[in-house]
Amino acid sequence: MGVIDLIIILFFIYGIYSGWQSGFLKMISNFIVLLITTLIAGKLSDIMFGVLYKFLPFFNFSGKTEGLKSVNIIVWKIILYILIFAIILTLIESLSVKFKIKEKITDSMINVSIIGKVFGSIFSVPLVFTLVFNAILILLIPFLNLKILFDSKISNMVMTKTPILSKANRNLYNNQTYIINRINKKDNTNKGYKKVNKDIVENMLDTNLVSKEIIETLEENNKLLGTRKKK
Repeated sequence: MGVIDLIIILFFIYGIYSGWQSGFLKMISNFIVLLITTLIAGKLSDIMFGVLYKFLPFFNFSGKTEGLKSVNIIVWKIILYILIFAIILTLIESLSVKFKIKEKITDSMINVSIIGKVFGSIFSVPLVFTLVFNAILILLIPFLNLKILFDSKISNMVMTKTPILSKANRNLYNNQTYIINRINKKDNTNKGYKKVNKDIVENMLDTNLVSKEIIETLEENNKLLGTRKKK
């Protein structure tokens, strides 16, 4: 068992304990909010990228992604995802305070019955799945090159077997894993990085992560391929 697997297991244990302490209403409300926020943020980040891609700066990162400016497509989708996610959660928090929903949920946590504790523990599992899913999706941003994440069996299970979310984010996750695998191959050198960049772009098109029109526009503006410093 790897370090990542152990961390995820400990996170699930803590989630079950927290569910026992907090009760059913707290866990189910948190899960519903997080699930809906995740789905909306994923959809809106795709839409926003399709609108903004012409104006977004494409960076020439360092390390194994140096020169591979095509990875900016993933980077910007993740950044937009985080921003939209945060905005939605902030709005929900404000509304829950305004309509005293948060107060009622907090009150329900006082003197939680045994049944409430049991169901709280049960519903902590899908909540933790959703939290872990989001964490891995964000941490697999290409320039971090965290290959250890998808080498983890539990991590891979969460990303491919989580109901609804795995299907909704399949293209993004597949491209993240493809890119990290691709940049760690031996041909990702000063001489071969252009071919690596081309393969990444082709994979994005094959998986329908982006449209051919977007790729053609980015290529015309020389935004998909950077340079590498000679070492």
